[in-house]
Amino acid sequence: FKGGDQWVIPVVRINGVEQQTGQIAVQVDPALSVTTADLQDCETVLLQQIEGWLNKDQRSNARLALRTKGADYRATLKFARIQPRVTVETITNVRTTRFAIEETILLDFNIQQAGIRQIQFELPRSLRNARIVARLVSESTIEDVADNNDAIRVTLDLQDEVIDSYRVVIENDRQLGGAQQNVPMPRVLTGVTQQRFATLQNA
Repeated sequence: FKGGDQWVIPVVRINGVEQQTGQIAVQVDPALSVTTADLQDCETVLLQQIEGWLNKDQRSNARLALRTKGADYRATLKFARIQPRVTVETITNVRTTRFAIEETILLDFNIQQAGIRQIQFELPRSLRNARIVARLVSESTIEDVADNNDAIRVTLDLQDEVIDSYRVVIENDRQLGGAQQNVPMPRVLTGVTQQRFATLQNA
């Protein structure tokens, strides 16, 4: 079940029997949690008690098990979206050659508990035309930052929810000049930034 805040479980009645019992496995999208309310003639049981009749794929999505008694059982399932836990580390590498400066920024995300479908970060305005490489991107948007004229905001909308590890690579090459050079450091708006690194190389 993927939609709505709550759902009353269906009742199955078997004709021609004096008494009946049953077991119900509740499978939900990994991004949702499920709890019970208004239990009548049924109770929650350990998932291990129903594993015998679930195949391996079904077990991975099973979140709740119910045991019913009689034909007048009732239970309401309540759903809530699980909030993802997102952390990120950034690495900025600046490589200087005789004629150019090659800048590479890595954004390494660790996504747990639930998936995400959008990533946002800010870059120095000098990287507006940088190449951005990431998987499953359906649309990328670059816009000015209202309260910072020196930065741009990048929004990556993803084709599907991503979880576990996800990397964004930003690449920018520019001509070497005589003025003072700055190391471009990103500001990630999605999740919590744990560490930011900068490395310098001379070719």
